Amino acid sequence: MRNQTRTWLIVGGTLALGVPYGVLVRLLMVTPPWMEVLSIGFLFVAPFVIGFLTGAAAPRQMGVLFRLFFPCATVGLFVAGTALLALEGAICIVMMLPVALVMAVSGGAASLAFFPVVKDDWREGPPRKPYTALLLAPLLVGFVETRVPLPDETREVWSRIEIAADAPTVWAEIVQVPLIAEHERRPGFFHDIGFPYPLEARIDGEGVGAVRHASFEGGILFEEVVTEWVPNERLAFTIDVDPDSIPTTTLDRHVTIGGRTFDTLEGVYRIETHPDGFVTLHLGSRHRLSTRFNAYAGLWTDAVMASIQEEILQVIHDRAEAAR
Repeated sequence: MRNQTRTWLIVGGTLALGVPYGVLVRLLMVTPPWMEVLSIGFLFVAPFVIGFLTGAAAPRQMGVLFRLFFPCATVGLFVAGTALLALEGAICIVMMLPVALVMAVSGGAASLAFFPVVKDDWREGPPRKPYTALLLAPLLVGFVETRVPLPDETREVWSRIEIAADAPTVWAEIVQVPLIAEHERRPGFFHDIGFPYPLEARIDGEGVGAVRHASFEGGILFEEVVTEWVPNERLAFTIDVDPDSIPTTTLDRHVTIGGRTFDTLEGVYRIETHPDGFVTLHLGSRHRLSTRFNAYAGLWTDAVMASIQEEILQVIHDRAEAAR
């Protein structure tokens, strides 16, 4: 009984030390001007290190599965701690958690390779070698990667919807989008975690050079300059937003539109007319993504843009069919 109590005290102590270590790394990533939070060092290396040290410090007789997945508890508590301390918003936490948990399990697996499970020997405690040098790994990697310029990637997302209305009716609904009422909104995952709803789009003038003003909840305002104007067929525009005009309470500073990491560039509506009188309305957009892990971040930005586009298309669909 005494040995089992000692074992669980070690488990609790590991949790108690792993969480503040993660929070400390998060704080250090933004304290000096030469490191950043959206980095491989923080999102990938730090959870791996937490996973390795948690798995290594856990009593080796606890078994493979425990040693493998116990780091998930430490990383989960660490992420919860960043939320409680208002270091991260819901958007960043949701995007960070999947990769953090995978890296935590990878760290636990690595600890098993260095410190195999010991069965039927309750005298075995944590490993004698603490591998404390690993504690500095996230900061060292974070420092090195900031010496490399951020890659810029332009991504394109397309959505479409079938509408039982003619092209002129649909065109009238896309040139200007009057205020979207509460009952026209669709619930969605990305809105639940903090992305604002689209509200309306007003246009000044007609033809190429006309300016649309598209607004979203939380004070986000896009200025869209028309670059293509083919009535009943195609409407294209550039998109510009001043990131400093977006309140910090609207979007997490790491994913602010027009910021260092993410920006919207262009949008285009295309009306495809069918012989039966129906149309297919296409909505596409281009956005810039600048992270050190664009392959992963792009999965999220593409999904967010597709979600917003599909919501706007659904509003246009309902209004055009009602006006037919």
